[in-house]
Amino acid sequence: MKFLIIGNRGSMGQRRTKHLKELGHEVTGWDILDKTPMPIVQDCDGVIVSTPPDQHESYFCNISLPTFVEASVLPYKPRGNLFPSCTMRFHPTVEYLRQHLKDTNPLAFIYHIGNYLPDWHPNEDYRKKYFAKYETGGAREIVAYELHWLTDVFGPLGMALALGDKLSKLQMEADDHYAVNMDFKSKVRGTMVVELLSRPRIRDFKLIYEGKMEQYNMDDVDWEAVYRREIKCWVDTFGGGEWPYSVEEDLEILNQLFKEDEENEN
Repeated sequence: MKFLIIGNRGSMGQRRTKHLKELGHEVTGWDILDKTPMPIVQDCDGVIVSTPPDQHESYFCNISLPTFVEASVLPYKPRGNLFPSCTMRFHPTVEYLRQHLKDTNPLAFIYHIGNYLPDWHPNEDYRKKYFAKYETGGAREIVAYELHWLTDVFGPLGMALALGDKLSKLQMEADDHYAVNMDFKSKVRGTMVVELLSRPRIRDFKLIYEGKMEQYNMDDVDWEAVYRREIKCWVDTFGGGEWPYSVEEDLEILNQLFKEDEENEN
């Protein structure tokens, strides 16, 4: 099969290109920095949009082919044949928890994700990247990214209260700290802290029961294998396979996150 990757110069575009080629597919890449006309979309079987989040919709809105789009942080207008990324649903610990929780009854969880922002792309100026902007800030993006799997494992959100702020002296508009309290309709209560401040990076998940606790290091994983499994699952949909995350689920999370941000500002 043949795929077009829009935004192939970025880290995710390069990753998607590598994995599709490893799976035996032909890949054409294009980036706005190429300063050349974008290849004809209809010459491909499918499209992957790996641009910064605030550019996603401007590319996929006029494409009718099956389109995989990287994790979004802003609400968008839905269309058919759109496949939003849900990387964490392919994480082996998430797959384990999905089965494990069928036979257990946790009461709550505490989740801490920390990663100093300048370390994300150490060879680039973080001040010029999308994750330094307010609306597409790195901490906000991670909250949405993690909710992809939390709502899969614990079910729909009933209520969420998010408090975002900029605590550091990093030269950017974006909040670098989010504290989110969540009540799920399954009666599980969660607390998630996402911060772009600390070293070393951490992704520590504690699952709380009455009388005991389970702890998981969510960073103890082969991330390349997780991303490879995700893109293979999308390719398999061309042969009738199922995609585990719908546009409706994605928009529900993004709209709730966007609502919480607005309420926090007021």
